[in-house]
Amino acid sequence: MASNCIKSKDYLELISSAGQHYLIELSGCPSTHLSSTPSIKDVLLEAAHEAGATIISSSFHKLPHNGVSGVVLIAESHFSIHTYPNLGYAAIDIYTCGKKIKPEKAVKVLLGMFEAKFICKTVVDRGIKEVDGYSHRIGPRVVV
Repeated sequence: MASNCIKSKDYLELISSAGQHYLIELSGCPSTHLSSTPSIKDVLLEAAHEAGATIISSSFHKLPHNGVSGVVLIAESHFSIHTYPNLGYAAIDIYTCGKKIKPEKAVKVLLGMFEAKFICKTVVDRGIKEVDGYSHRIGPRVVV
């Protein structure tokens, strides 16, 4: 192993970042789970609450293709979602700053609601101090 490689189990311990950005792709979801604006709003708010986030506000909008676009603004950043019922697909972002928030708790809430058959999750550590500025590191892609 080259000297600049990081063993996966040590990855998060060695990275000191301003925040984590979870990119979650859910596929094979029942279309009924992806088209109800009130239900999607409720589950995103519940996910933020379960993660320990400080909720500031939220905004959700029904899209022309019957999907939903929404965001929950938290003191520590945001949660957002875009759903495509005709494709059985949802794209979710969870970006949190600091170490207080537990994004994995939010992910569990979201997975329970959407009943996806295929899940792809990538975690990006953002705001990593480098010599000349700040950068990000993309963690392993996890497919379930």
